[in-house]
Amino acid sequence: MNLHRYGYLINERKILPVIVEQFQIKCDKEDMPYLKDQLDYRFDNSVLFPIFDLYGEPITVSARRFNIKPKYMHTVYEKSKHLFGLNYSYKDILEKDEVFIVEGAFDYLQMYQNGFKNVVCVLGSALTMRQICLLLRFTNNLCCIPDGDQAGEKSKIRVEKLLKGKGVNLRFVTLPDGYDPDTFILKFGPKKFSHLLYDNSLIKEENLI
Repeated sequence: MNLHRYGYLINERKILPVIVEQFQIKCDKEDMPYLKDQLDYRFDNSVLFPIFDLYGEPITVSARRFNIKPKYMHTVYEKSKHLFGLNYSYKDILEKDEVFIVEGAFDYLQMYQNGFKNVVCVLGSALTMRQICLLLRFTNNLCCIPDGDQAGEKSKIRVEKLLKGKGVNLRFVTLPDGYDPDTFILKFGPKKFSHLLYDNSLIKEENLI
């Protein structure tokens, strides 16, 4: 195990060791022999997030790379068919009858370890109709939490158009400017994040302090 990259996960990103183990996050590509055919030199200096299908079979890897751009990279796979974390979260989605949809793996992990387990992640790509149909197997209630930036606003408009007239219960949570679920929880805590999920008056940062 690369201790520097493991320290990045635990100390900088505040991901609990039990979560690192549960989600089989690795700090060396050699620790992923089941996906070794997909991992070339581009994944040498990376934290690796395995992506599983609904039945827990490994499909591919998402990487957070260091000292090289792009910072985030995936191996080639059919993004439109899969959602990061669904194999872990589908029971909670069924129980809560709602799914939170976030953009990044750290958003997902931060929410999951703080009790918001009915969550999935699109890994920075655009939400597709195939992914939505997959989620509709578990709930008709979709809650998108885009990042609090211009790209997040564009994503909101695109999803609204995609689902218009489809009979899906769709809502959005608006984050304060410059925040995503990960950074919001780390700064303000899970209790205020829980309030934010149902009270958009908190989108102004001064209301949170």
